[in-house]
Amino acid sequence: MKLSAKHQTYFYLAKNLLVQFRPSIWFNLLRYKVAIFFIKWMNQANPPFAPVSATLWVTSACNKRCSFCHYLTELEEPSNPESMMSLAKFEQIIKDPLIAKTLRIGFYGGEPLLNPQIFSMIKVAKQRGHLVTINTNGLLIKKYVEELKKDSPHFFSISYYPEDHKHLEENLRCLGTNIPLKFNFLLIREHLQRAQDFF
Repeated sequence: MKLSAKHQTYFYLAKNLLVQFRPSIWFNLLRYKVAIFFIKWMNQANPPFAPVSATLWVTSACNKRCSFCHYLTELEEPSNPESMMSLAKFEQIIKDPLIAKTLRIGFYGGEPLLNPQIFSMIKVAKQRGHLVTINTNGLLIKKYVEELKKDSPHFFSISYYPEDHKHLEENLRCLGTNIPLKFNFLLIREHLQRAQDFF
């Protein structure tokens, strides 16, 4: 029986990831699931669980300047060192009690692959037993394909832009088929006619 893409992703997670999570992460997830049913009776200022998911803004630099981007006025050039989260700062955040037991650590930006320490961050997060995801436009995957194969996230969330179709297709081919991908497609009037080109 052929599995749907959604079920293939679930199977991948179950087969390759679940055994990697530390018991404290599992316990936190269980407490979260139970507490959801009783949240209206709880003191919400001090819940007994960490967030299930944490998204970290690791850079304000981006290799695109989309007119519709809601972060457009906050984006900086990659040459500005202040636009990057340092590995030391990341390690400080990930060891915080609020974050240490979270199930998923997501990397976000800007373009996370512009941060020269992103692969060290991915490695640290995986070593600590987190499910690691990265939100990227995918244009730098080919450039860093060896690093990504060595220290890859568990899951890619790809922001798809029609003008990048050719480059993105080439870059994703370099990744192989072992990493689940999710595509985000922003529907604006100019994109509507091209929505089926890639999917």
